[in-house]
Amino acid sequence: MRTIALLLTFFATAVSAQSVEELIASAENNNVHAQLQLAERFLRGRDVEQSDQDAIYWYKKAAEGGSHVAAAKLGFAYYRGIGTKSSDERASFWLSQAAFAGDPQSTYLLGRLYEGRKEPLNNLILAEVWYQKAATINPKAENDFARVAEKRFNQLRAKQLSKMESMDLAEQTPSVNQHSKGDNPQAISNPTYALSSALLGVLVLVCLLWKKNRSLRAHSKSLEEQIQQQKLKWTKELSSKTERLKKQKSQIETLYKHVKNTPTTSSKNHEALNLSCALFGFNPAKIPEQKQIKVRYKQLCKVYHPDLQGSDDEMKRLNQALKIILAFKTK
Repeated sequence: MRTIALLLTFFATAVSAQSVEELIASAENNNVHAQLQLAERFLRGRDVEQSDQDAIYWYKKAAEGGSHVAAAKLGFAYYRGIGTKSSDERASFWLSQAAFAGDPQSTYLLGRLYEGRKEPLNNLILAEVWYQKAATINPKAENDFARVAEKRFNQLRAKQLSKMESMDLAEQTPSVNQHSKGDNPQAISNPTYALSSALLGVLVLVCLLWKKNRSLRAHSKSLEEQIQQQKLKWTKELSSKTERLKKQKSQIETLYKHVKNTPTTSSKNHEALNLSCALFGFNPAKIPEQKQIKVRYKQLCKVYHPDLQGSDDEMKRLNQALKIILAFKTK
């Protein structure tokens, strides 16, 4: 796990150091990290012209690739109408994915979204559910949860009272007819019927809550399966890249020992240059300028430095290769 975490840190740092053109190339190859970085750059106008529409485009690509961070950003954009038309349905879809992945802000925003909707009537139930989930880490959500619970209780009580009044009017109609025939006129009160109506209302509410809870659990299970599949895919990719790095290190180490133990001649110097270029990933016939060489050196330091996942010997070889390449460029 520590190796995976270090590799993720390395790849994230490498992506952030890339140019816009390199980021676009990586993003078009479905690199989720590059897509997320590109969206952030367009959103803030860093090294590119600021564009909310382009930011939304790359956030959507990253979210479809499994990034819950991008899903949270995309859901917020649809909720606020930033760079796109406001859409409660799309906002709830992306915010739900981020919330099930553990994003606290998305959980709270879902409560706000459902509380603000008037149709259908069971939106207050969903708002109450999301506020309750967010209240575990967001103190503000506790007040919102209490407010929504009280509002829903008042709505149910008003609805039940309205039904009871309607039933009372219906029961008084036969009494008027009997009075016209000579009977004693009295309004009929039926507390048992009113209690049955109240119990029926509670039963309907319980059924709605059970149905919604079942739907949320099914949706949560589906999202968890998708997340697990994505994690497994990333783990396999990282494992494959780690194996390739180990093989490259082993080959370079063998070649370096061979060069080190060989007497220095003109042909051997040429071979040392070839090996140094191989370590840096350069073509010996087309070695770039010193600025690009130093940029590549900084990137390789994040692989071979002993404080990360490298060693002292590997770092010495990297420094020696840098000296050989720079010496060749200054001739």
